[in-house]
Amino acid sequence: MRHCTVIYNPVASRFDNQLLVAVLERLKDEDFVCTVVKSNRAGAVVPLVKERNEKCDLILTMGGDGTVSEALHGFFGVKQSACYAHLSMGTTNDVGINLGLNPKDPMGSLELILGGEEKSVDFMTVNGNPIFYVSSFGYVTDVPHKTPSYLKRRMGRSAYVAYFLANAWKNLPHRRPIRFIADERTIDTRGVTVIISNSKNFAGVNIHKDADISDGKFELMLLERLNPNLARKIFLDYTKNQIDLKRYSDYIRSMSISELVVEFDNTDWNADLDNDGEEFILPRKNNLRLEYKIGGQLKMLIP
Repeated sequence: MRHCTVIYNPVASRFDNQLLVAVLERLKDEDFVCTVVKSNRAGAVVPLVKERNEKCDLILTMGGDGTVSEALHGFFGVKQSACYAHLSMGTTNDVGINLGLNPKDPMGSLELILGGEEKSVDFMTVNGNPIFYVSSFGYVTDVPHKTPSYLKRRMGRSAYVAYFLANAWKNLPHRRPIRFIADERTIDTRGVTVIISNSKNFAGVNIHKDADISDGKFELMLLERLNPNLARKIFLDYTKNQIDLKRYSDYIRSMSISELVVEFDNTDWNADLDNDGEEFILPRKNNLRLEYKIGGQLKMLIP
């Protein structure tokens, strides 16, 4: 007999109690004895994972992408004992898609998990802080964490579009200097948006179609310039989930790397990080340095 801890976020946009009951019944069919815990506040998953890690065989979370980020923080810095799995119940559910699941069919996703195998999935760190799938700063990267939760629950991914149109559409950014040291190669350039990811999907869109979440590498994407016509094209492609980086190769620099240092004047950029959809405040200093690398691997039950 195996033990499973189910941690659920009751305010996740796609969560409901009937689904929780169905998940527990299905786990019981697989001879799991389940302990059920509610995440009742932001950050609650972190201590719950740390506390349950050595007391069960599987930790299953039910929530949005932020729930996965919290679970990673729970496993970070300790020896992982329990395998980890996640059922996506949030707004964009990028993590579920990256893991080969169908967020629109949670019970079908559960079948894929139960029929899957333990695999090691890379996670990144920035200045020692763990990131499950994406870290970004610059123009529009604050949309995921600034879009109100009630809009996400009501509108899903369209909430990001609504917030962008209301707050960012008319304020196109200026290019600012930035330095990248990517796998020991130095690149001095200018840009408006920086996205570092270990992910096929982020912001609800499939962008890095060939990304491998277990290859020891991550993707750097820099939007070097933006004008009104380009902004309209990218926006329309986003609404259709049809962003193809090859179409924008004159404006977007993209590469797959294993180590990255980013240096810039944050009194000029005035930037904060969005890490896995959550805001991470950066100091306003003229020689800010961010160091990204693969921080380790998380043992997960996935297809």
